[in-house]
Amino acid sequence: MGLFVVHHNPSRTDDMSFLFVKDGFDWLAFLFPPVWALFHRLWLVLVAMVVFALLLFFAAEWFLLPVLLIYLPACGWLAFAAGSVRGFFLSRRGWREAGLVLAPDLQGAEQRFFGGAGGPAPSVFFLPA
Repeated sequence: MGLFVVHHNPSRTDDMSFLFVKDGFDWLAFLFPPVWALFHRLWLVLVAMVVFALLLFFAAEWFLLPVLLIYLPACGWLAFAAGSVRGFFLSRRGWREAGLVLAPDLQGAEQRFFGGAGGPAPSVFFLPA
């Protein structure tokens, strides 16, 4: 089971006005942070990761630091905080948190949140507006 944070864009009225962001470890953010940032259009995170990698590269040459001992924990932190980072930047763009859903996958989270045929499931928590 995974926890999904549901974000709602009040300025849109189509099917794309809800976004489900899984809270938890993100392998793409751990293995390829710039690709993850590009995929989710997080330009500030992308620039920060590139600058961090360049600074680390030059510091490794000057101080003989083992780059992986610093880079891997930073990528690990980003992987664990990936959902929160996405949520932060969505809120900066005007999206609001609409609820939390416990579900095994994205499709199950959508079905539980939108109620399916029998109304909202017990594992859906709506947040006050």
